[in-house]
Amino acid sequence: MPAFDVVQRWRGRVVVARDGVSLGAIVEILYDAESDQPGWALLATAAGRRLVPVMHAVEDGAVVQVPVPAALVESAPGMDHGARLWPQEEAALYAHYGLSWSGDQTADDEEPGLAQVEYLHLVRPAI
Repeated sequence: MPAFDVVQRWRGRVVVARDGVSLGAIVEILYDAESDQPGWALLATAAGRRLVPVMHAVEDGAVVQVPVPAALVESAPGMDHGARLWPQEEAALYAHYGLSWSGDQTADDEEPGLAQVEYLHLVRPAI
């Protein structure tokens, strides 16, 4: 998993899918506040803004390579630049990419509340 300081440098970099297709440039990075690890990158693509997982992304020279195919990114949910990623949207992203989501691990007898599932936030650079 890439470190926080590494991912901060990725804004503006081109992202390449595992099949070698260029996807677009990184506009925003979203972090999982619970683990303080990078979670998603918002990309400016030809199909609009799309979210792609960066949990297992790697730098490859001047580009960032993600371990998902281009077709999956092209059909992925997106969001507006500067918008908030809500828990139900996060769950849809995990499902879209076939990733297991820790938000699904609440006990059967308890209803998840905002304190349990509302943990993604945008990190903006200090000015």
